[in-house]
Parts: sequence; C-alpha cells; structure tokens
Amino acid sequence: MVQLQQIFQPHQFVNEDHIDLYHVYDNLSRTPYEHGVGINCDDPNDYVMNAWHVITPSAMRRHLDWNNRIPTQFVSFYDNMADASQPLDQRRGRPIVWGVGLRDPNTVRIAHVRLPRGTNIWAFSRPEMVNMMDVFGSSARRDMFMTSEANE
Repeated sequence: MVQLQQIFQPHQFVNEDHIDLYHVYDNLSRTPYEHGVGINCDDPNDYVMNAWHVITPSAMRRHLDWNNRIPTQFVSFYDNMADASQPLDQRRGRPIVWGVGLRDPNTVRIAHVRLPRGTNIWAFSRPEMVNMMDVFGSSARRDMFMTSEANE
C-alpha cells in the first residue's frame, strides 16, 4: 500500500485554485454527463474506498483501451476546449461504432468541469500518468503514449 501511494499521486495544485476540464460524451459513453448529477462512471462497484485499491496499472490500461467496454472507475478529460472539440467532431462523423452500437450524433457533447483545490477527486494529467506508469516498465509507459492524446 505504501509503495502504491508513492507511485499514484493526484495532481498537485501548484499555483492554481482550480483546474478546468472538458469531457466528451455521447449516448454510447460509459461516463455520460447527467444534468443535476454530474458525470456518472459506469463502474458497477459504486463504493468509497482508498484510491490505491482501485488505481492500478491494469485498471489504467483497461480504461485507455479504446476497444474495452468493461466499465472502469476512470473518466477521461481534456485540459482545454479546443482539444475536446476534435473528438467531438470525430464522434459526430462516426455514427456506427462496430461492436458497440449506433451513436446518435445529436447526443455528442462536451461537459465542462471545474475541479477546485482540495477536492477528494483524484486527477492525473497525461505526463503525471506516464511518470506513474514508468515504474511498471517500458510497455506500460508505451501504452500511455499509444492510447492517450496529448492534452487528455
């Protein structure tokens, strides 16, 4: 447990009171935004536990695997609206998702989340995740580069 706590560290707010994040979702998303509730994670294990029990290299890899349809406890964000707009446009132009279903282009949206300092939500930037995964070997680090976008 202590070793994992040393590896998996949430984003450190240095000169920030908050960070703004942008989440792309649609009718096929495992992490849709619901008005008045927020972003729902489709992981059926809805319980509170210490982060190091669920934040593992295999869980991160499973989340970042675009072909995985098994729910995870993670939600992907972009750090700016411009970068979030690219997958928004891609999804709108791709109504058929093989092996998953039909995407309604009218449901593709971007949710804006402002995460304040002192929140109990753990956030990792891509560089922070790459550094954490580096501990588990070059294949884990390579997976991060191959499966995540620069500002995700």
